[in-house]
Amino acid sequence: MTTYYVSKTGNDANPGTIGSPKLTITGVSGGCSLLSSGDTLEIAAGTYSEQILTANVPSGAAGSPTIIKGKTDDIVIINGTGGSNMVFLEVRGYITFDNITFDATNQTS
Repeated sequence: MTTYYVSKTGNDANPGTIGSPKLTITGVSGGCSLLSSGDTLEIAAGTYSEQILTANVPSGAAGSPTIIKGKTDDIVIINGTGGSNMVFLEVRGYITFDNITFDATNQTS
């Protein structure tokens, strides 16, 4: 299991390490693109205008979920892109979201 990192000061050309984090969560080259089953994506403080599409997140397993979490003691907000789905859950299992606020005020119905 590996932990990858995203930060508002990162760059999607980076390898997603703590010293060289990605910029986006689900962009084509964002943090989720690195994940394998059971890995963790830790997101630093900030507001991220992105959709979380679980098609881009691999399933974990019982006792070893894939984790997308806000960094401990940081405030992480995901407010979508203004479309109709901020989090789109497809057929996936054992994905854990932790310490993230989802703000749907920008979403349409």
